[in-house]
Amino acid sequence: MASASVTRRVVFRSRLQYASAKRGLTSVSRFLRGDADFEEVRTEAFVGDATGVNAAQIVAAACNSPTAERKAGTDEALGDALTPFVKSLSGRDVHEILGLMLASNFRPKGLLDALARASQARLRSFSPFHLVNLVSRMSKLNLASHSFYEQSAEQMVDVVDQLSSFDISIAAFALSKRGYRDPKLYSAFAQRLTKTYEDVQIVNVGLILNAFSTVAHCDPELFHALSRTMLLAPPENCRPSDIALMLNACARCNYRKPRLFQVLSTRIIDCVDEFTPSDVTNCVHAFAKLDTFDHRVLHRLGVRAADLLSDFEGYELILVLHSFAKLRFGQGPMYECLFAELEARVLRGDELNSRSLTTALDAIRRKPVGNRLLLVHSLAKRLDEDLATCCATAATLGGWSLVELGEIGAVPGLGQRVLEHLRRSENMTQENLFHVRHFVKSYQIKAEMEYATLPKPLRKWCHGLFDTPTDWNVVKQGKEQGSRRSTRRSPNSEDEVQ
Repeated sequence: MASASVTRRVVFRSRLQYASAKRGLTSVSRFLRGDADFEEVRTEAFVGDATGVNAAQIVAAACNSPTAERKAGTDEALGDALTPFVKSLSGRDVHEILGLMLASNFRPKGLLDALARASQARLRSFSPFHLVNLVSRMSKLNLASHSFYEQSAEQMVDVVDQLSSFDISIAAFALSKRGYRDPKLYSAFAQRLTKTYEDVQIVNVGLILNAFSTVAHCDPELFHALSRTMLLAPPENCRPSDIALMLNACARCNYRKPRLFQVLSTRIIDCVDEFTPSDVTNCVHAFAKLDTFDHRVLHRLGVRAADLLSDFEGYELILVLHSFAKLRFGQGPMYECLFAELEARVLRGDELNSRSLTTALDAIRRKPVGNRLLLVHSLAKRLDEDLATCCATAATLGGWSLVELGEIGAVPGLGQRVLEHLRRSENMTQENLFHVRHFVKSYQIKAEMEYATLPKPLRKWCHGLFDTPTDWNVVKQGKEQGSRRSTRRSPNSEDEVQ
């Protein structure tokens, strides 16, 4: 008897699934296979309310139906047919439906949009806890409705004093993931968390700070308060992912606290054998961005990276390699190992986006270990193929790296195509223009670019780059940041320990 009840709890995750299975809505499965129409589903799911259709149980039956038996397009068709009946669903049903959709592959866009509109009409009736969970589930289902997130954020600002630190961590992560950047919301979250930072669990510290850094809301008081939570937490309570996320958030917001880095470095050494590829990538990239590191920590991270070499994603491997090269840390064998793995993946044709390709070229430029001509030529060819998807920053970096490596001619005409792509790029900032000028000048001097061979519009654009006055404030700011980065800081140095 006990085993039967356990089986029932495993099979039916919610009351809706149990109710739909009990009613035996087999017409839903037949509809998804293309063997029934919606009228048959509507007749079988008939109830005596105003709409005459139990839409919640139909969705539950669809979520529980086998994916392999579904016919293409039937998911969206069923979702569109259910859209008129969504407004009659209760808030509890909406929450359960979203949970079932998360746990299954039944995610019709039309039905999700209808659920969002129905939820917007009754947001004031949701408790703070249910409001946060609603936003989180919509975000996980990739809802793209800005109006839904905007209205939900306004409601959260009104009830922010009733939200716990755990609620705020979930809401901030969900909204930042969807790119919602309203300063009013994040300021309200920050003020609430600054007052209640002692109640924030250590597992949520990195999650919160990463959400804030993702939307570029770098509140110093919030970082200071939550860093104290991290410092006061017992080492055994800190997971490797918590340490990595904390470092990543500090690097994104350029937050420097020597005592924090000293404690985190010690904890990294203690638990580095438990690090995943993502943890290693976040830590090494953070140290490279801040140029603040401990040699012992980087050595242990390098050893761990070698152990996990085959488990890295392509962009993670390139980011680790580039970060080590940027820090000028490590010997030839470590780079040989990393470059060999990267070369094998590139030659195998693994998918890499344009930013990863140009970052890899810059890593080779920074640390030219061994003969990497085959890798450089392969990356140059891939860059030429993906040039249309490159942003101005990536195209400039890729072209300049090839010029510095002396391989801009590895693909005939690549240099001219990069220049033409940059000429057509829109919304370039002063910093972009500064780096483009540097690329063009290096191309002219080191690769002997001849202006006479360029098409007239491109030649005129190249000349015009140097006719435009330079915004020296941007250049000066970049030089000051560079000088700060060039001063190596160790979190274990006595003059920085607070």
